[in-house]
Amino acid sequence: MREKLKSINNIPFITCLVILLLNDFYLKTEYHNWLTGKLSDFCGIFVFVSFWTALFPNKKRTVYFSTALLFVIWKSPYSQPFINLFSYSLYPIYRVIDLTDLISLLILPISYYFKPKDFFRLKLSPIILGTITLFSFCATSISKPTQKFEQPQYLLFKNEVKNIESSNYPSNYKVHKLDSLLIVSIAELRIDKRASIDDEYHKTQVLKNLDLRFLKQLLDGYRLKKKFSDFKELLDSLTINKSTSIILKFDSINDHLNFQLTRLDGNFQRFKDNKLIIDGKYKNGIEDSIWTFYNNQNKIISKKYFDNGELIKKQLFENSEIKSEIDFNTRNKTIRNKYFLLVIIFILIISLIIKWYLNFKKSKKTDIILTSHFSKIAASFVLPAVILAIAKLLSSLIPNSYSTFFLGVFGEAILVYIVTLPALLLVFYIIKQITELDLIYYIFIFALSIILIEEWVYLKEIIILNEMPIIAIHNASYLLNEKLLHLINPANILIWCLK
Repeated sequence: MREKLKSINNIPFITCLVILLLNDFYLKTEYHNWLTGKLSDFCGIFVFVSFWTALFPNKKRTVYFSTALLFVIWKSPYSQPFINLFSYSLYPIYRVIDLTDLISLLILPISYYFKPKDFFRLKLSPIILGTITLFSFCATSISKPTQKFEQPQYLLFKNEVKNIESSNYPSNYKVHKLDSLLIVSIAELRIDKRASIDDEYHKTQVLKNLDLRFLKQLLDGYRLKKKFSDFKELLDSLTINKSTSIILKFDSINDHLNFQLTRLDGNFQRFKDNKLIIDGKYKNGIEDSIWTFYNNQNKIISKKYFDNGELIKKQLFENSEIKSEIDFNTRNKTIRNKYFLLVIIFILIISLIIKWYLNFKKSKKTDIILTSHFSKIAASFVLPAVILAIAKLLSSLIPNSYSTFFLGVFGEAILVYIVTLPALLLVFYIIKQITELDLIYYIFIFALSIILIEEWVYLKEIIILNEMPIIAIHNASYLLNEKLLHLINPANILIWCLK
């Protein structure tokens, strides 16, 4: 394989690979336009066919024809069932249906007849280059962070927004124009970054300024760099300064909407074939109180209970009687449970350290594992991977555990190696006295320590920053400053020294 991959070790291939990665990880987000969109397609196809032709040089024509065919299918609606299945079963991926992207197939004949000369070749590791190439194929299809809304979400504006059309990616919304009014129904909205916990609290934070978020995304595009306050004046100009009631009609569904300014406020009802199927209430655009759901026979099938926008309980009904009831944790409860979990993990680590120390003191020379220098070094490089695997296995048993984004696993593995590799070398060469039981203790101490650190960092991310009132923060800051001024007062320092 090393010999085969040497053919991609050339300047044109590496240039396209760098552009592909740079475009997908930076340029698309910062400067999303037709150029950045097509750039990935042109460079991606060139890199893709060059890589697979290098691995299967005798199948060059098959690789090129297959790539062209698969790219056409990928960019068409026919690939959606596969994308849905893959996203549901393995990992969420996406693509944009845009038939103008097929112009990038023009790179295929150029790539087919391109033969890099010797002075184009570079002295890079073919295996590393091939690994980065495979990574680029996966990275280009990673979905963008979005917030989905299970309950219907609507915005009301004056019909003065120009060039606004419905969209299905990355945000999913539909535009309804009614004379002087413009209603936007939002099923999914792109957000700046992925949620630490995709829970009801995070959804509520998105909903609090949904109108500003929508205008920001509509006008600021994919860059998402401007502040919400920059769109406040525009929002004011598009706001209808009164309560508005509207019946929005679809094919067989009618939504009875009540707006206060731009947001839903008050009762919400959805009828299907003139039968009530949803009966709920909004408060400043956020779900409130009890939501009731009915079937076609006008019988209750479920109820949802909301507290400050967070779903706290769900009841399922059968023949108008409660069949089951599910309670949900609010963000505050999740934080409380996290603190309790950290205490338990810390106690486990201390217990293992004590057990290791007692075993260390009792161990005899006959119990000590005698290993060569090669075995010690090999174990120091292999065990961090074992420790990380055990840490991830134990983390999977924890509700709402720390979970890195797919690409972040590599960074986490590197960090684990940086920390545990020197520690293991210290164990093997300095402490030396190691029994088989000691080795198990070391592995679990390191694994639990990784979980403790990750869960602590995770906890800091999900803590509700606005739990403490601003006035309380101000008072605490004032008292702290007073104490510090008192301590650093030269007169007080002199009196303390004389004492």
